[in-house]
Amino acid sequence: MLCQCNNADLFFNALNENVPVSIRLNPKKSKTGYDFKKVNWCSTGFYLDQRPSFTHDPLFHAGTYFVQEASSMFLEQFILQTGMHEKPITALDLCASPGGKSTHLLSLLHPDSLLVSNEAIRSRIPALKENIIKWGFPNVIITNNDPSVFSGHAGMFDLIVCDAPCSGEGMFRKDREAINHWSEAHVKHCADRQKRIVQQAWKALKAGGIFIYSTCTYNKEENENVLQHLIDINVAVKSIPVNVSGMGDIDIQENPLTVYRFYPHLIIGEGFTIAGLTKSEKDDTDERTLVKMTQPKFKISNHTAEWLNSDNGSFFEHNGKLHFLKDQVSRFIAEEGNKLNIVSAGTETAEIKGRVCIPLHESCMSILYRRKSFPEIELGRNDALNYLKGETRFQIDASDGTFLFTCHNLPLGFARKTGNRFNNHYPKAWRIRKGNGS
Repeated sequence: MLCQCNNADLFFNALNENVPVSIRLNPKKSKTGYDFKKVNWCSTGFYLDQRPSFTHDPLFHAGTYFVQEASSMFLEQFILQTGMHEKPITALDLCASPGGKSTHLLSLLHPDSLLVSNEAIRSRIPALKENIIKWGFPNVIITNNDPSVFSGHAGMFDLIVCDAPCSGEGMFRKDREAINHWSEAHVKHCADRQKRIVQQAWKALKAGGIFIYSTCTYNKEENENVLQHLIDINVAVKSIPVNVSGMGDIDIQENPLTVYRFYPHLIIGEGFTIAGLTKSEKDDTDERTLVKMTQPKFKISNHTAEWLNSDNGSFFEHNGKLHFLKDQVSRFIAEEGNKLNIVSAGTETAEIKGRVCIPLHESCMSILYRRKSFPEIELGRNDALNYLKGETRFQIDASDGTFLFTCHNLPLGFARKTGNRFNNHYPKAWRIRKGNGS
């Protein structure tokens, strides 16, 4: 069950090799010209020679790249080869935390698209939110809902990505604890849960929409059998093949669905399985109204934030904060906002205090931030790390007021100088706790 590849000896030997380190660049923040080995199936994916201390890299905190396992970047091929990036769509990342696939989707999709980034487990929401904020794209809503919630409204999404919770066979090299947790009983438990999740999410897919299913495991019970279960219930399922020519030795199974497997002895990456499906016609699943949830409304605001490019959107107030919502985000909230548990939406721009709006960190992380809206102070690496730790004293000659600290000419965060110290506005929950990474 565990290894169905052709050469088990090579496979098991690969599990004792060093874990490859890979990153995916933010196309709106990263500079080009990196002299790293490219990931064959991802235009912005690169392998690093060794694993640095990402925690102590200011560029990481500025959102210029995401540390992501290379195999999972293959999602890009389904988006590009199906043309899902060519026009505005509504997309759902169903099991989103910590945000690898959500940030990848935001980089790939049409800028007028909307992404709903959902995570069912509330304790995993903070990591998802932090990573999406640092990525800086405004066309995203983060929700905290069980997949069953989405089953109540047919045809909500053009694209659904489901990176399903699994037994983790593909993580054995990276996470030795995953070996201890593996058992055939656990595989069956995961497969039963995956069937439930997939069937529920499928109902929310539009006719002609695309469903991308993936796991970090190999066995058929959690992959082909899960998808076959969907076919057995829904006759409107068709497989989506993609061209992998020149991308390396990716294992392809084509009976009855086309499924792509990434084995660590065949490619540079960890274990991963992925398949694309399309709903070829409207199925006959029941359409039910989503359960309405009690949730405060976003209300249109008289305030604005000049430091944000507010084209194609409006400012709203919610819980004493000023939010900028792109038009597609506000439309979705107006239609579906009382049916989903929305954690955050758009860009949280400012804290409203009377007639004054105080800039919040999320706004300077946004790709909509207007540079030079506040005086900027460029920090070297050591001062940048001190700022990220929450330090307040810097040897900087400046008058009192609000400043944007930068590093490598990229926004790190705000600080307000009062007297001899800077009030550090970097989010406390994100601050570096120890060391300097040297």
